[in-house]
Amino acid sequence: MTESQVIRLKIDNDFKRLISPLAEEELCLLEQDLIRDGCREPLSVWNSTILDGNNRYEVCTRLNISFSVQRINLKNREEAIVWICVNQLARRDIAEETRKYLIGKRYEMEKLLGAHNVVSVKQYAKKERGTKSLPEDPFGLAASRIRERLAEEYDVSQSTILNYGHYSHALDSLLA
Repeated sequence: MTESQVIRLKIDNDFKRLISPLAEEELCLLEQDLIRDGCREPLSVWNSTILDGNNRYEVCTRLNISFSVQRINLKNREEAIVWICVNQLARRDIAEETRKYLIGKRYEMEKLLGAHNVVSVKQYAKKERGTKSLPEDPFGLAASRIRERLAEEYDVSQSTILNYGHYSHALDSLLA
């Protein structure tokens, strides 16, 4: 890869923390594979920030191995976190505690996304329709629907989704 072909990407530590780090042996195997076969899978990127492929990026830039990127179109940081959680949850090799954390984190971010949508709809309703507005507790209703959908998707109860949300929030507080 020549200097003009170098793609400079950002590594967001909050995003990186959502991805289980590779063990030393796994990192060595990845490096050997990249040297032998090149970087066959594109790095997933949102606004020049890596969503998936931090280890490949580090090895490729250090060893001057060319790579490609797949641009992911997302509206905001919360959507990026949801994308990372969904992507990581599709892996077979994640630990059960990591799985619980990622489901909880996804739930918390989707609640935030729902809140943003409700706020913008509420503002629109007030501007365009005068006194008409949404119910007082739209966040609780949205959170309930999110729990219901995620519970079905991950084959757990809604209370388990709620507990995973508390779990992810507690871990994030400890790491902050």
